[in-house]
Amino acid sequence: MKSKFDIMAFTKMLCSFAPRLGKNERLAAVYLKNTLTENGVKYFSQKFKAVIPFWDQAELIADGKKIDCKNTSLVSGKISDKDNIVSSFPYLDDAKTGYNINFSPYADIICTVGFYEHPSVAIKYSDLNKLFRAKKVYGEVRVQKYSYASENILVGNRKNPKFLAFTHYDCVGNGGAVDNASGVATAVYTIIKHPEILESTLFIFSGCEEISYDKYDPSGLGYRKFEQDFSPLLQAAKRIYVLDGLGNSNPHFTPDYSWLAITLQVEMLKDIKDKTFLMQCEVDKILKVYHSDEDTFGKIEKKYLIKSSNLLLNDMKK
Repeated sequence: MKSKFDIMAFTKMLCSFAPRLGKNERLAAVYLKNTLTENGVKYFSQKFKAVIPFWDQAELIADGKKIDCKNTSLVSGKISDKDNIVSSFPYLDDAKTGYNINFSPYADIICTVGFYEHPSVAIKYSDLNKLFRAKKVYGEVRVQKYSYASENILVGNRKNPKFLAFTHYDCVGNGGAVDNASGVATAVYTIIKHPEILESTLFIFSGCEEISYDKYDPSGLGYRKFEQDFSPLLQAAKRIYVLDGLGNSNPHFTPDYSWLAITLQVEMLKDIKDKTFLMQCEVDKILKVYHSDEDTFGKIEKKYLIKSSNLLLNDMKK
């Protein structure tokens, strides 16, 4: 019987749980598992404990006037002046500064790219002049730790898969459409429309990819939990795919290792990088919405999700 799976309805519903962190991530996981079950797809849950920041407050004041901002800190504390205004790209060395005010140079959005072990907030670059002109700048962030049970949802061959396909279902910001409901939708669509590929492929839908308190890296905890339990599969796989940042333009496999390094944060990445391929859409279009409230369902087009699925299937046939 033909599946009635609607890729756009699925994507829209997944976006409705945003920001998909903590409790909302759990709701997204339930929805994903229910969708798989309704379509006759079996899954395995790899559960693990996660600790993430819960952002109580973020405030930035320039000469008595509030500047719109978002918390990008893992700790509570104060911002005492405007000396450390930095680009969100690349990440900072935390040891060199006691706080920061960060911005994206690629789009006029509040872009929470990195998360820092000191007080920090993200602002729009159009507000930079307000800071530069101000005589007094100060701010404060308040953060609590939140513990919850996260999970990786595994679909397919867990014994000897030829292919591994990673994607994550959590998100920061309002929507998380391109990052990364798009990758999840592409994977679910591919599984439901082409169930035969599960004989040779293991799909990993990761929880807690975006942010966590973890000594190795604040991103990618779910992927590293998979690595801890299934490292032989990473070593033995013929090809490994990462589906992250799709749906708003034509998909492609990027040769840029720097992007791969921030989308598959496993400890053995350097050992498997030559057989690992990141599928994403056009980078400039990703950066226009990346980790921001602009990353909404309206940015997604069905044709690009279908193209992403076809690109994956065609590469597997090589």
